[in-house]
Amino acid sequence: MFRGIDLLAHWGFEENERLQKAEEELVQRKSQNKVMLLIIAAFFIVIGGLFAIFGFDDIEDAMFFILLMLGILALISLVALLAPGARYRKMKQAVPEVFVGPYSAWVMGEYVQWKAPMTRITSVQFTKDREDNYTITVNFFIWQRYGPQPHTCRIPVPKGAETEAEIVASDIANINNVQFMNEIG
Repeated sequence: MFRGIDLLAHWGFEENERLQKAEEELVQRKSQNKVMLLIIAAFFIVIGGLFAIFGFDDIEDAMFFILLMLGILALISLVALLAPGARYRKMKQAVPEVFVGPYSAWVMGEYVQWKAPMTRITSVQFTKDREDNYTITVNFFIWQRYGPQPHTCRIPVPKGAETEAEIVASDIANINNVQFMNEIG
């Protein structure tokens, strides 16, 4: 892909545009992690509560279990809240370029592959937000030990490359035989 073989697009970003795209990615990842953290916390509370109420005869054992569950939840929370900031710092220091191929993309220092063993691409979207920022979003699953894990690759589009990006998004969908959703309009 970096040699131009199977390359659908190669875009560079100005410094201010790169910082803006990195901040957008930070906001997106923070919101996704908060939602996932709320789901995990609810799961921990329900399961932990049921075990604490019905699973123990001794109150000390129940308290140890509750503290253990809260400790694990605190560790998961720490990772969920700090990971987007680490990715943001990496994007700020990375080369401000995007390489897009039919089966993968390199987005400012992060390589994402959606066509590999144990993966399945589900859709490709071309979107514009309120600030007129365009994004190609590739949704896919990675099959892991506990089942399919949903993943998303957001590819920022530089100013002036919107028409090319729409064609690239459509090409990714056609090559991978999945649904293309053009949400501009």
